[in-house]
Amino acid sequence: MADKKIDVLTNADWSVLIAIVALLTDVAIVIRLFLPEPPPGLTVCVAVAVGAIMLAPLVFNIRELNFGKSGLVAKLEYRVERTSLAMDQLVILSMSQEIYANLKKLSSGRFGQFVLGPSFKRELAFLSHLGYIEFIQGGLDGIPENQDLPQLSAYAQVTELGRQFIGLREKASVNRQANEAGA
Repeated sequence: MADKKIDVLTNADWSVLIAIVALLTDVAIVIRLFLPEPPPGLTVCVAVAVGAIMLAPLVFNIRELNFGKSGLVAKLEYRVERTSLAMDQLVILSMSQEIYANLKKLSSGRFGQFVLGPSFKRELAFLSHLGYIEFIQGGLDGIPENQDLPQLSAYAQVTELGRQFIGLREKASVNRQANEAGA
């Protein structure tokens, strides 16, 4: 048996369908209340209709329905843009401003002179573990500690993932500032 694709109704179609189901549910409830012997199955029909109305928000997200050997399969389209944006901002803005400033400075290719103290060494290790930077040779241990103010850009560079992070961080900062200005 070949899978059969079922056309999905548009939001306007669903609105009309839900309105009809709600009207029929109201009629069924009125019949149930005023007839001494309601038709058999009316209670089940009312329960199904009420359940359909309660599940309607999920129905609006159905992109495609297929019926085949594996049964009824629905491909849902989730609308999580706000949640996704909030999560992006949470993750992206969670890096301290100091570490982000060093990542951005390193991405310019002209980081310049630095002193490799314990704190800065931890920052570089953190950025490396996240995959935002890579060391050109010898890893973190390949950076000389005793040399007089070496150029960091000669020992480390920002990866493509690090550049993407910088872009997302800039967007998130702009969005946050716009939201704060509008609030």
